[in-house]
Amino acid sequence: MVASLVLTEKYNIGVNAKGKVKVADHLLATSEIPFIRYRFEIYGPDELEYIKKSMEKFTQPVHLAEVTIGPNSESEIASIKELGDIAVFVYVPITDAEVSDGLNDDTCEWLDSISESEFDRVMLKDKASMLYPLVAEKLKMEVSEHCDFKPADIGICGSPLSFRCGDEPGQACLTAVWARTIMSNYASADDIVVPSASHESMDCCGCIRYFVVDHDLPAPLSSKEKSEANKASKGNNDKEPKQVKPKAKLVWDSDL
Repeated sequence: MVASLVLTEKYNIGVNAKGKVKVADHLLATSEIPFIRYRFEIYGPDELEYIKKSMEKFTQPVHLAEVTIGPNSESEIASIKELGDIAVFVYVPITDAEVSDGLNDDTCEWLDSISESEFDRVMLKDKASMLYPLVAEKLKMEVSEHCDFKPADIGICGSPLSFRCGDEPGQACLTAVWARTIMSNYASADDIVVPSASHESMDCCGCIRYFVVDHDLPAPLSSKEKSEANKASKGNNDKEPKQVKPKAKLVWDSDL
């Protein structure tokens, strides 16, 4: 199986001696993980240190930080890029207010602040009750004007509009096409799996397959460890508890 990991917090990802990770009952070799995506609310010192260690631990996947636009986006992006070869996607939340009235002043100001920053893609994060195609295109143009990013390269996340439609390419964050584009810029391992359209299997969007990690993942047991654990478990089950025989009591009969 080929699947990326999306980390929502600084969770420990255990890897066994054979370089495998167990997530959602699936065993994945690190070469089968094209991306490790960081979906953190903030990117402070602790988060940056965690990503740095993760990049040292997982050298095959491409590392990608998802930054929601905000007042600290410019400094966060700069700090993330200082870690080395890591991709950055910027997310612009779209609610019913933006659908009705366009981007608010704060969002425009924050997008202006990152116009000179180094990032790889901008995404509209669909949180509206109904985002129409024409409105989405209008919002893309508005975003483009503030952050100097081509409207055609701005995608839509978590929306019915994210999916591939006929001959039209999908607009999800990491379609197979975008995954290969990002990997061509950041992947250094020769044996990493390159995603294809067959890997676009998420029900919620058109991204290549991923697992959301929201807890620590212990390293999977090796075959030898499993065998030893089974033997130990079987040995414990085979042992029957000793029955304690009741001690005979001496009864004094007063009639004797």
